[in-house]
Amino acid sequence: MHDVGKRHSGLGAIGRSLATVYDTAGLPLTSRMRSYRDHGAVGADEVAAAGATAFTIVFTRSHPGPVPTGVDEQRWQALAAADEA
Repeated sequence: MHDVGKRHSGLGAIGRSLATVYDTAGLPLTSRMRSYRDHGAVGADEVAAAGATAFTIVFTRSHPGPVPTGVDEQRWQALAAADEA
């Protein structure tokens, strides 16, 4: 679900790979590369605008990563499994 924000970067497979390498190496990123790197936040804003629940917005912004404090871990794991399917 968090990947919905990736489309806004307009990067293909090579551009996404380069963005990951540049970001990992601490090299300057283009605006499109930053958009790709920040796709979780971009996607969260998009699902929020579509009327998603607060839980779904937090998941979209934070996944993949540890379960945020105060979030039901069982629900989180169920959504993570669905997202990976």
